[in-house]
Amino acid sequence: EPRRPRLDLFGAALAAHDYQLAVSAATALLGGLQWTYRSLELERGETGRPYDGFSNELTKPERARLARGLGEAYERLGEVRAARFSYEVAALIAPAADLRAAIDRLKAEETRRAEDARRRPVISQGLEQERLVEPRLAGGTTK
Repeated sequence: EPRRPRLDLFGAALAAHDYQLAVSAATALLGGLQWTYRSLELERGETGRPYDGFSNELTKPERARLARGLGEAYERLGEVRAARFSYEVAALIAPAADLRAAIDRLKAEETRRAEDARRRPVISQGLEQERLVEPRLAGGTTK
């Protein structure tokens, strides 16, 4: 199988905690991030199966492991949105309670980051801010 070496590389990179290599191997394995766009369709409420492009040449358990591992790698790299998308794809392929918890946790982190961005000062020539600048929110699950 032509994809097997990349799948093995992905698994070895995850086991070695080399998350950037794991993402690179998975991206090459999936032929780019086309499947992520299908996840965006899912987020917008469009119908269809967002994991259709998610390496149909692999078995269902392999696809689920790949999506879950990719979610873990993205989460460890601080890529919250990509991690959530990956976990959503994994949950669609093989639903699990821990995936639902991870998705909920990452949604909360995305919300917290958006709120922190809203609170941040805007750098400009003037000293006055157009909005109230507030301290960061406590917490956060990733970088």
